[in-house]
Parts: sequence; C-alpha cells; structure tokens
Amino acid sequence: MQAFTTTVPGYPRLGPQRQYKKALERFWAGKITPEEFNTQIAQLRTERLMTQRGAGLELVPVGDFSLYDQVLDVAVWLGCIPQRFQQLYEEQGRRITPMLYFALARGHQGIPPLEMTKWFDTNYHYLVPQIPQQFLLHGEWLLGPWQQAQATLGQGLKAVLVGPYTFLKLAKLVGPELLETMDRMLPVFRQGLEQLIQHGAQVIHLDESWLVCDVPQQEWPAVQRAYETLADLPAQVILHTSYGGIGPVWNQVMQLPVAGVGLDLVRGKEENLQALAEHGFPQDKVLVAGVVDGRNVWRTDLEAVYEMIRQQLLPRTSPERLWLSASCNLFHLPESVELEQDLPEQLRHGLSFAR
Repeated sequence: MQAFTTTVPGYPRLGPQRQYKKALERFWAGKITPEEFNTQIAQLRTERLMTQRGAGLELVPVGDFSLYDQVLDVAVWLGCIPQRFQQLYEEQGRRITPMLYFALARGHQGIPPLEMTKWFDTNYHYLVPQIPQQFLLHGEWLLGPWQQAQATLGQGLKAVLVGPYTFLKLAKLVGPELLETMDRMLPVFRQGLEQLIQHGAQVIHLDESWLVCDVPQQEWPAVQRAYETLADLPAQVILHTSYGGIGPVWNQVMQLPVAGVGLDLVRGKEENLQALAEHGFPQDKVLVAGVVDGRNVWRTDLEAVYEMIRQQLLPRTSPERLWLSASCNLFHLPESVELEQDLPEQLRHGLSFAR
C-alpha cells in the first residue's frame, strides 16, 4: 500500500480533560497570574504538538491553537484594533497582550466586544473583524507559538492561518470595498508571512474556505491579487478549503500561483470529484485530500477511502503530490475516545474523535 504525507488543518485546543477551559476560566477569574496562564498554555501547546507527531502526522499544524478564536488571531496579527479599544491598546504599550485580546473577545469595562457569528454551517462561532484605517503587523502573536513548536518538534511543521480573501469575507466586506481593503492589507499580510518564513516556516497553509461559498465574479481579482502577491515567497503556500466543494471556481483556483490546493472530500466530495474528473488537476501542485471527516465522531471506513484514492485521485496526480488530511479543522470534535469508559464496547469501538 502506498504511503502518503499526512496532515490536518487543525487540532482541538480544549484538551482531553478540558485543561484549556479550566486554565482560561481561572485566568478570567483572577485566580492565576498572566505568567501562570502563559505557562499553562505553553504546556498545552507542547502536549498537543507531541500528540499529533506521536500519531504519525508528517506535517503538524501551528497557529491553530488559539486563545479564543483563529479569526481574532489574524485580526490582532494585522492590527485590527477598533477605535473603542484604542485607549486600552495604548495602555498595553501598543502590544497585543492577553488583556487586550480577551477585551476584544469579551468586552472591557462597558466597552462592547467584537460581534460574534456562525462559522460557515457549523456550531462554532467566530469574532467578526473590524477593519482599521491602517494595518499594522503584530508578528509576535503568531511567531511565538511557531518558535515554541520548532523548539518542541523541530521539523515537519506548517503555519496555519485564515487566508486573506476569507478573512475579509468573514469581516463582512463585499465588492469594491473588499478589493480596496485587500490592496491595503496585502503588504502587511505578506510581511507577516515573510517573518514566519525567516524563522523556518517552509509550508504556509491558508484557509480559504469562503471559496466554497458563492464568490462574486467582481471579487475574484482580489483573490488573484492576493496570491500573485504571495507567489514568490520562498515557501510552499497551500490554499485550503473546507465545508463544501469549489466546483464553480475550480478552474480559477487551479490557475492561482500556489504550491497546493486542499479539497474537502467529505462535505464537498461529489462536487469536487466531478470537477476533478472533468478538468483534472495541475501536475505542478500538491493535492491535499480531505478524506477523513473532521466533524463526525464515527470511525472512517479507511478501505472505502483508499479505494477512492486509488480509483479517483491517483489517476490524476502522483503519489508524492498527494497529501492526506482531515476534511476540516478537528476542533469540531472531542479529543480522545480513551476517556469514554462508560460506553458499550461495540459503540466505543465505532467512535473516533480527533486523536
């Protein structure tokens, strides 16, 4: 049987015994200091990195462990601090501290938080970014976890963050406003990726799941400009999609100057496989095949998955250019079945959580 590179778009941050939630609630209640909170979070990050490598993943995601929300992470990384938080921002030395970060998420002394709304068609919610007049990189927000991951695992890592088009769509921008904002944002976005690359990132995974939604033709130039701007970065840029198929924009996506494209072959299975059969797949790109359901607690039928790979994927791409993945970020799942001791054995055997 052929061996393939394996990866996932992201892994749960809660912890098998809800350690993350406990640390967060103790920090919010003032029962632990910021330094103690940071130490506990660093320990959790290390444990989940080791868990994924121990499970055999060749490419472990970094940047998916958010203190609250992965969209908020990119927002603060790009300096999207609403005007109502400017005084607190100044008081924090114009740095993104946990106090400022959680103020954006939960509000602060009567200042309302960012709006929260649903993440695609899931039960997860994200915080809607507010776009500033001027973007300003706070690179340390993503660089810190990256350096910790390097110290823990060394090689076999990929930097994961929300892609530029999806970020602006999640900020509820449309049409000309989106195009104008993309032009302003891209130099800072690129600067942040350059910083990660300078510190050893060789694979950059950009989540562009908005491409499974209706993409107005007038907005497509924003997508093109984004990836043309990033095209000469000395790293593999992977454009990843989840929660559906990209049939209507298949040819446009495949023409983008990226090293690889991630496809949801669970929720978007029929649409993506049909487009693959009709149009093929570029031979100069990696196909990241989301073949394991990232939202379903039931064990995947691996024999059926392998038959799909053998019959429908391998005829259209070479084995070394085929990476196997979950269909979406695994944060939709509990972490480990091992703690479910009270279930009937037959039922327990049929379950497969994130681990």
